[in-house]
Amino acid sequence: MPNFLDIKDLDSSKINKIIDDAGDWKKNKTSHFLKDKNVLLIFEKPSLRTRISFEVCVQQLGGNVNILNSNEFKLGERESVFDTAKVLER
Repeated sequence: MPNFLDIKDLDSSKINKIIDDAGDWKKNKTSHFLKDKNVLLIFEKPSLRTRISFEVCVQQLGGNVNILNSNEFKLGERESVFDTAKVLER
């Protein structure tokens, strides 16, 4: 699935696929879907529960987690959002 920034970018079939896949992953807790993948979590506002939930999920799926908070950088200020995304996707 391609990257997306807004749920409105997805049609109903893609949303249903995401939900179905999530159910499958929940049943198969040993899935390492994110093995050898780096996941960057960007949080605009502090939220301990949200951050920990996502961090644990990525780790359970075999991924590596990196977290950026809004006080660490400002999207679109010095570099464009597009340029920032290109660097972060490496």
